[in-house]
Amino acid sequence: PVEAGEILRSKYWPGLVPLTSLALLLTVLTNVVLGVPPVLYFLSMVSIALLTASFTAQALAWGVFFPVFESENAAQIPTSIGGLLYMLGALGSLGLVVLCQGWALRGYFVSGLPGRVPRSVAASEAAVALAITVGVTMIAAVGSLRAAEARIESKRSG
Repeated sequence: PVEAGEILRSKYWPGLVPLTSLALLLTVLTNVVLGVPPVLYFLSMVSIALLTASFTAQALAWGVFFPVFESENAAQIPTSIGGLLYMLGALGSLGLVVLCQGWALRGYFVSGLPGRVPRSVAASEAAVALAITVGVTMIAAVGSLRAAEARIESKRSG
């Protein structure tokens, strides 16, 4: 039989590539329109790529835990328990990344307030924001994929 990890990889990558491509395209267009500074441009590109990888892994994992095979309409899947739990997990990981990046970049954001001297993003601020983003998204992605793999193996063994 095919290994659980191989099954997951065969589902993960075909979903990840088009979603990441579209997300990066939209992020580039938005950054250009808004005139985002280079450091934040880079941070947003890495963040959206990592978040897309995390969201794809979470969707796959929830689909393994709560499969819906009998739906007559694909629109019914997001309203299933797995679909709702996926949305909560994705929203939670996105919210955590946004909060942590906002905390790491607070000095830059506050410098834009009236009466303050505007400044650029410090490298240390961007590095902390990037490290937090990598940590949160990798924990969510790897944890989701490992849980899905364990679930498949447990279903096979009994």
